[in-house]
Amino acid sequence: MKEKIQSLMRELSSRLSGGFRGSGKKFSSKSSREKVVFAVGVSLALIMLVFIVGIRPNLNKMKNAQMSLERAKSGYNYILQNASKVTPQNRVQPDLGRRIEECVIISARNNKLDGLNVTPVAKEKNRVKVQSDNAVSYVSVINFITELENRFGVTVDQITLDKQGDGIVYISNMILIRLEKGENDG
Repeated sequence: MKEKIQSLMRELSSRLSGGFRGSGKKFSSKSSREKVVFAVGVSLALIMLVFIVGIRPNLNKMKNAQMSLERAKSGYNYILQNASKVTPQNRVQPDLGRRIEECVIISARNNKLDGLNVTPVAKEKNRVKVQSDNAVSYVSVINFITELENRFGVTVDQITLDKQGDGIVYISNMILIRLEKGENDG
């Protein structure tokens, strides 16, 4: 075994002496123990480099994906637990006499949603974009949407909510639309 290591070290030494100027002579003058220590050190350095460059980023990606999945699961469970709180009450004929922006502001005030930005979508009179500056209660958002639907005939076309904690969200993007009378009759 010792002879094998020494022969490998001699071969390594001869290759190093041809590749690096001046370093081969210094390396060949080292004892076999020093050469083994050097080879082990280089091997460890290479293993660390492979870990840092190749394996560690993938482990971080996997950890982030698991955390994202856990957040999504907890959000889904929260929705399931609170779905009964937002069931529609007595259905009445929607108030279609107000502009959609007014409906959003009234419903937001009724559901204590502060910091909502309401902007009309270009060239569409019955479509607005809603975003929140403040984190709001998820239940309040659902109640807000329910009131818009039941009281004003306004429905959600698109929605993106960013979770901030248990039951707290930001409204990143919400597109609301009110169909004209007869538009949704199919």
